[in-house]
Amino acid sequence: MKKFLALLLCLTLALTAVFTLASCNKDEGGDDGEEIDLAAGSTQQYFETGNEHGDKFEYEIINGDEIAIIGFAGSHKPHAITVPAVIDDRDVTTIAVGAFYQLSNINSVTLPNSVTEIGDLAFAGCTALTTITLSTATAEIGEGAFSGCVALTAISLPAGVTAIPARAFFGCTALTTIAAPGVTTIGEQAMMNCAKLTTLSGAAFVKVEEFAFFGCALVSGLDFSAVTSIGDYAFTNCAALAKPTLGADVTVGTNAFYVDTIG
Repeated sequence: MKKFLALLLCLTLALTAVFTLASCNKDEGGDDGEEIDLAAGSTQQYFETGNEHGDKFEYEIINGDEIAIIGFAGSHKPHAITVPAVIDDRDVTTIAVGAFYQLSNINSVTLPNSVTEIGDLAFAGCTALTTITLSTATAEIGEGAFSGCVALTAISLPAGVTAIPARAFFGCTALTTIAAPGVTTIGEQAMMNCAKLTTLSGAAFVKVEEFAFFGCALVSGLDFSAVTSIGDYAFTNCAALAKPTLGADVTVGTNAFYVDTIG
C-alpha cells in the first residue's frame, strides 16, 4: 500500500507540472480570455464576432491556407460560443494547443465541421464548460484536452477519433457519459477520477493504459471482447464494474481491477 500511495503522489506531482508548464505560456489575466503566445514570430490576427459579449478569436494561418484558433477573449460572464468555420476565406481546421486553456467565461462550445484537430490542453480547466459539440471531421484530440472541465456532463466523440489520449478527461468530476464509437485505445489517466462516469459507449477496447479509469466508481458495461492489453491500475476502484473474463493472451497489469473495500 505504501508503494501504491507513493505512486499516486508521483502521478499527482507530474500532472501538476504539466499544467504549470502550460500556464506559464499564458499571459497574466488568463481568466479574462487573454491569448497564449504559442510561437515566436507567428502572425497573430483577430476575428471579432461583433456580438454582445465582445467575443474575438485569435488565429493564425497554418499549412498555407488553413486557420488555427490560438486564443479567445470575451466578456467575463459565462456564455456560449460558436467557433467560425471560415476566417479570412480559409477553413478553420485546428484548435491549437491551449487555445481556451483555463477560461472561465465559456459554458458551451460548438465547433464547425471543418475542424480536424484539437490540440493538447485546448479546453483544459474551463470550469464553466457544461457542453461541447465537436466537429464530425475531427480525428485527433490532444493530451489533456478537456482535463479539469469540472462542469462538463457529457460528450460525443466523432467516429474518426480512435484514441482517447492521456488525461483527456482527467478530473472531469461531473462527466456521466462519453459516446466513443471509433475508439480502440484509452490513454494513461484518460478518465481518471471521473467519479460520476457511468457509460462509455461504442468503444471496443484493444489497449487500455495505466490508470485509465482509476476511481470511476460508477462505470459499467464496457466492451472487453477485443482487448489485448490492460495497464497497471487501469480499473482500480471501479466498484460497479464486473471483472471481465479475459483470454490467456491478454496482458493485465498490476491491480488492474483492484477495488479498495476498506472504509
